[in-house]
Parts: sequence; structure tokens; C-alpha cells
Amino acid sequence: MVYGYTTLAAWFFAPQDAEMGLAQVQTESGADGAPCVPLTAIRPAATPVDISSAVVACAEAGQIEMAADLFMLMLARAHFDTARVTDPSAHAALGALSHVTFDRTFQRAGPRAEELQAQLSARGEQEADGPLPICAALWETGLPQHDPAYMVNHGMGAFQEGGPPPLREDFDAEAAWQATLTEYLNCAPAP
Repeated sequence: MVYGYTTLAAWFFAPQDAEMGLAQVQTESGADGAPCVPLTAIRPAATPVDISSAVVACAEAGQIEMAADLFMLMLARAHFDTARVTDPSAHAALGALSHVTFDRTFQRAGPRAEELQAQLSARGEQEADGPLPICAALWETGLPQHDPAYMVNHGMGAFQEGGPPPLREDFDAEAAWQATLTEYLNCAPAP
């Protein structure tokens, strides 16, 4: 289930670039300057950390459905990264990112964070009935092309010498993205 990751340990990242990998669109801005944008405006280069800031901005702006869409994309891209990052301890970044996103949303958007949780819970219940309507839009966002440094740096391998390379050499991005959407988010195969 996608929504079980909201209670894990804290996460220690900041957005990785000034443009945050988001398309240039006119939007409302959250307290940290992250824009609230629709899912379709997110570029393949946006990291899950970037998208987390947009989730918070959308919740602050009262755009709860957009925040929920972005939250699902954030989790999908982080799950995709678990398939390419070799250090299993780094995979905890997925749960930590979810936790921190909700923590920041509660701090900045107050009661709207509860609306976001309710929206995500409702989507979790709908998922049992078949693919969610958001699945088509998730396929349209394209194959992720962001740098998974946020996850690599979260793991113990980042502090050890002589370990395996941080990314799988035999990584099949297309197969991993398809598995993420069809198995992790229960979407139908690409149209």
C-alpha cells in the first residue's frame, strides 16, 4: 500500500536546485518558495525532494487534489529510485520523505494537511476497485530522469569506502518505471 510510509524517521534533505526541476508556470508559491503546480507541469528531472516542496505549497494554497496528485508522483519516483540505488539502507529515504512531507504540511498548512490525508486515504480505498484516474497522468509524466543523490546520500553506503557503486549498472529504467506504476501504484499498463 502506498500510504503506509507516513510514520518513519525524520529526513534531512533540502531541495537540490533553485528551479527545483519544475516547469516554468505561473503559480501560487508556498512558504519556502516552492510553486504549487499541476502534476503535468513536473519535468522528468524533478527529484522526489523537489516534488515534496510542491506538495506542501499546494496544501498551503488549498489545492488538496493537486497536492495528493503530487504526493503520489513523489512516492512513485522515490520507489523508482529504490530499484536503482544499490544500498538497501538508503531506501529508507522513501519513508522518511513521506514523513517529512506530512510534517511540513502540518506545520505550514494546518488543517489542510488533514484534508490531504483524507484525500490520500480515499484514493487508497479506490485503488481496491481498480486503477486510479491519476494513473494516465502518471504515465504521461514520462520516465524519471532525476539524480537520485538524495537517496544515495541517505544511506550508510555514503559513509563507507570500498562498497559497491551507488547505482545499479544493469538498471533498466523503463522496466523499473513500469513496475513502479503497475505494481506499486496498481496502475494499468501504459496505454
